[in-house]
Amino acid sequence: MTVDVGTAAATGDPLSAQEATNDLSTLLGRFASNIVNYMASLGNRLADVLSLIGEVANDHSDDSAFSGGHWPQAVTS
Repeated sequence: MTVDVGTAAATGDPLSAQEATNDLSTLLGRFASNIVNYMASLGNRLADVLSLIGEVANDHSDDSAFSGGHWPQAVTS
């Protein structure tokens, strides 16, 4: 793309230079958009993982199934 822009500019063809510049601009815009979308997806995935870690921690600390709400004395000694 940048070679096209340089070639078009060197030949003095303003329409080709403009078209090559537009193509380069479109490519860079798509690249930036993809990076932003990737970062947003990564942030959402991180939030999901943190939520799952919280759920596991809550399940791990839930002793309500035991009588008195805690582990039996023989286990905690």
